[in-house]
Amino acid sequence: MSAVTLLPLSVLSQLLAFFKSQPAPALRLDDASFVDAYRRVRPPSAGDLLAELKNVALACASISAATCATSGRVLVAESTFNVKEVQNHRRREQTAAKE
Repeated sequence: MSAVTLLPLSVLSQLLAFFKSQPAPALRLDDASFVDAYRRVRPPSAGDLLAELKNVALACASISAATCATSGRVLVAESTFNVKEVQNHRRREQTAAKE
């Protein structure tokens, strides 16, 4: 069994006082502002917008792939070259399922 060391109450109260004294960052929702890695507020560049678009596309693709992976459905692609083969295969499956 491991021993847990608790901080003295004075240390906890000092930490609480420190974090309470820090002002919350102001949100500017009136214009299309962008905060970069150095916390400077500036309009986003074309590269920033493209990076955000890529991130959104990746998130959507990941969600879609996860959803498709968890469903039990199977995707069957048919072309004009093997339509007869696919139809015959389906008929064989249906007759096997009935038996």
